[in-house]
Amino acid sequence: MSKDAPKALPILPAKDGRETPLFAVVMILCFCACLAGLAALAAGRAASLWTAGLSTGVTVRVIEPRDPAKIADLAAAFGALPGVTEARVISEAELSELLEPWLGAGGLPQDAPIPSLIALEVDPSASPSSAQLIEIMRARDVRGEVDGHDRWAQEVLTAAGQVRGVAFGALGVLAFAAASVVAFAARAGLAIRRDVVETLHLIGARDGFIAGLFQWRYLRLGLSAGAFGAVLALASVFLIAATRPSAADRDWLLPSFSPDLLDIAAIACAPLLAGAIAMLTARVTVLQQLRRKL
Repeated sequence: MSKDAPKALPILPAKDGRETPLFAVVMILCFCACLAGLAALAAGRAASLWTAGLSTGVTVRVIEPRDPAKIADLAAAFGALPGVTEARVISEAELSELLEPWLGAGGLPQDAPIPSLIALEVDPSASPSSAQLIEIMRARDVRGEVDGHDRWAQEVLTAAGQVRGVAFGALGVLAFAAASVVAFAARAGLAIRRDVVETLHLIGARDGFIAGLFQWRYLRLGLSAGAFGAVLALASVFLIAATRPSAADRDWLLPSFSPDLLDIAAIACAPLLAGAIAMLTARVTVLQQLRRKL
């Protein structure tokens, strides 16, 4: 072939400025999908962190008597039980520190009727029952209550499950929206190139070949738009992690938000899913339109 011979042009142009809005929409949808997926993962991590602390702790509230010696004796009796790794009386200074966010720096009033607290660290696989702890209190003529934290742990798990459910539901809605937008764009693109499609039919091209032209085109668009959206989501997450104020004293309430390898892997899958959705949607849409003779 002569060097001066013109190069063969692709049947469909490599770039089309009319597809820029579609690129932007897919990018935004992928960005939102990444954030929804990260929210689901973060909810699972937070629930695991919170319930891990709750499952190993038991709090005993001693209402009467207020005698420090009896309370110390009760803590020692709890500590001797199988499955209890530590039993200690929470001091007034610790109580004041715990209540400071709500009561201010002044701490507890001297005459405040605050019950004494005994904190137990237990082995979750062999922890004593609430009935055992109550029986020990009765034997020592102590009136109190046992909080095994089970109810709180269950509520945390329920809330985390609801957050994950909403996040995965949002992912499904975003995927449906992306498929709908691509289907609309594929129908419009097919109509614009009607003369090209008719020419291909005249020379014997099958519907599968024509659909393949569109599917690979939209695969590239989905991959590139998804990659841009994923990079934006990852940058946003790192920005949030970098600018979040340090709150070491409140980590029990709001765990540190720092992306891990699982988060990065999930974001890396987003462009692949966007490309697959765009490709399959374009192929199915074009084949349906061709069967209807445009």
